[in-house]
Amino acid sequence: MRTGKGVRVPSAASSFWERLEDRTLPMATVALPHEGGTVDIVLRALVPAEWEALCATYLMVGDDVEPGSVDIRAMRPALLAASVVAPDGSPPKDPGWWERLAKRGAVTSGELDYLSERCWELNRSVPRGPDLGKD
Repeated sequence: MRTGKGVRVPSAASSFWERLEDRTLPMATVALPHEGGTVDIVLRALVPAEWEALCATYLMVGDDVEPGSVDIRAMRPALLAASVVAPDGSPPKDPGWWERLAKRGAVTSGELDYLSERCWELNRSVPRGPDLGKD
């Protein structure tokens, strides 16, 4: 759409598609206590194909298991390896590193649960838009 002296104003439709295309996946920063302060851990959502492949790897099976259930406890090291973003841009740690960190006692089971739950929320939560007043 053109208006005036060659000034191009994007149409509402192209603006929508451009905004959607320019979106980035959600990220969150969580803090764990460390020596009287905290250590901030940045988590990123995974692209859908990466998330779905990770979940498929940890699907639970059995007669009494709801279809599509994921063993989140077994998935924790791989989920954290894929989700934690190092502040210095260094490569992510592998799942074995997270397992060793837990075995050493550098993190508690509750902290691992908390981190993995936040990762889960980043990937599975549905963002809520403004209340439009419609039922």
